[in-house]
Amino acid sequence: MREEFDLSASQYNLETDDGRLAVWQALTNLMPEHCAANPKGTGCYDLVVGFISDRPNTYPNGTLQGYTYGRPTNIVVASDEDMPATISDEIGHINGVGDTYDGGSLNCSVNPSPDGVNGKDYNNPANTASCTAGKSTFPGASATKILADDQPYEVDNRGALGDRADFMGSGTTQSNYWITPEVYNQVFLGLDPAKSAVPTGVDAAHYQSPRPLAATQRLLLYTGLMNAQGQTRIQPWYSLSSTEPAADTTGDTQIQAVDASGAVVASQAIKLQFFVLSKPPATVVWAPFEGALRFPAAAKIQIVQKGSVVYEAKVSAHDPVVSGVSPTAAATTLDGPQTIAWTASDPDGDALNYIVEYTPRPADPTSEWIVLASDITSPQWMDDFSTLPGTAAGAIRITATDGIRSAVATSQNFAVSFKPPLVSIDESTGAVFTGGAVVRLSGEADDVQDGTIENQGLVWTSDISGTLGSGSEIALTRLPLGNHTITLTATNSAGLTASQSIKITVQ
Repeated sequence: MREEFDLSASQYNLETDDGRLAVWQALTNLMPEHCAANPKGTGCYDLVVGFISDRPNTYPNGTLQGYTYGRPTNIVVASDEDMPATISDEIGHINGVGDTYDGGSLNCSVNPSPDGVNGKDYNNPANTASCTAGKSTFPGASATKILADDQPYEVDNRGALGDRADFMGSGTTQSNYWITPEVYNQVFLGLDPAKSAVPTGVDAAHYQSPRPLAATQRLLLYTGLMNAQGQTRIQPWYSLSSTEPAADTTGDTQIQAVDASGAVVASQAIKLQFFVLSKPPATVVWAPFEGALRFPAAAKIQIVQKGSVVYEAKVSAHDPVVSGVSPTAAATTLDGPQTIAWTASDPDGDALNYIVEYTPRPADPTSEWIVLASDITSPQWMDDFSTLPGTAAGAIRITATDGIRSAVATSQNFAVSFKPPLVSIDESTGAVFTGGAVVRLSGEADDVQDGTIENQGLVWTSDISGTLGSGSEIALTRLPLGNHTITLTATNSAGLTASQSIKITVQ
C-alpha cells in the first residue's frame, strides 16, 4: 500500500488516450528499473494496481471500469460495483486468462468463452477470435456459465452457489460472479512460486526468474512508446551491471546496439500491442515497450523497423557523476515531509534524469528498494517519511542517467520513525448471533514494516470474556450472552500496537 499518487497535472487527463497512458506509465515507473531484466527479481512486483475514484470517459459516470497497457500495471475504478471482479479479471489477464464477454480479448486455449461470442485474439490482438468449446452463456450476461455440477462454493458464507457467471465476463451483478475450473487452474499455476513450466498462454518472459549468469554484464534498460508509423517517444534509459541473462533476439521491430564500424553487437525484438485490455476493450495510437538490452561497447543505440532506422541515439563517452546524497546520518529520527538532495554532473554536458529510491535495510542484499520518484530532472525531491517503513538504519539511493549511461550514489544510513499496523475486522459492528451457535470472527493487519501480521501478532479480546484467541480467524462456540465489544489488537516487530473494535450481540 502506497501513498496517494497526484493526478492533478493536465498530462494525467483520464478523458484522453494520452492521459490514460501517462497514468499507466507513471504507476509502471514505481517498479524498480532492474525489473526490466528480471520481473521476478528482488523487489519486483507481480502487479501494480492504481485505484481511481469514478469512471472516466465522461467522468464520473463514464464507460471505463478499468484498463491496462500490459504488465505490470492496471488502473481500476474503486467506486464501481464490479471493482472486486475487475481486479480478479486483471489478475487473470497477467496469468494468460482471456475475457469471456462479447468484444473482449479471448484466449480459447486457456479459458474458452461461450460459443457465439466474438472478440480479439488474446495472443494476437490484430486478429478476431471466437471459441467453439461448447460453453454456454450465463442467463442475462455476457459470460461463460459455470454449472452447478462444477460445485461453485463459498466457504463460511453462502455455501453451494448453483449456476454462476465467470468473472472474466460482464453484464450481471457482483453476487453472480465466480471462477471456472479452467481459470482457477491457470491462476493457481501462475501464482505458484515453485512452478517448473510455463502454463499455456502465459508470457514466458514474465513468468519465471531466468537463471543468473556466472559473471556480471552491462545492460541497458529501455522504455518508450511507438505508433504504427514508427514514430517514437523515448523516455530516459538507464544502464546497470547485472547477472541477469539477456540473450539477443531479433524481429521486424527491434532495438540494437551498434559499434563504431556500424556492426550490430546486441539486439532485442520489440513487441508492440495497440489493443488495450480494458473494460470495454479499446485500440490505441501509441504502444508502450520496455526491456533489457545487452550493452557492450557501442557507439549508437538504434530502433529499427523492417530494416529502417526510426530512432537513433549516440552513446556518450562518460558516465554521470553523483555524490552528496542527503539526508545524512543524524541524531534525530526522520518523519513527515523531508527534502532529499544530491549533487550531480555529466562530463559530456548532457542533461540528467534521476530515480530516487529508499530501503529500510541497505545491508540486506534481498531488501526491496522502494521507488519514490522516477525520471525527475531536479537534483532534489520532497517525500513524506511518515508513509515509509520505519528503520534504525535506512538509506536513499540516487540513479542518474544521461539517457543511456548511468551512475549510482547512496546516502549514509539514517533512522526513520516506525509505524503502527493498520487493523481491520471483516464483520460489521452490530452483528447479532444466537447463543450456542458458532461465532466466527476474521480480520487482518497490514504493517508497513512487516507486511501482513499473522498468528500470535493478532489477539482477539472481549470486554466480557477477556482473551478469545489469536490469528486472523477464530471460531467461538461458548460466547456468553450479552453485548460484547470485540477488539482485534495487532503488534508488529517494532513492538507498536494498533486495534479496531466492533460491537456484537449474543442473544
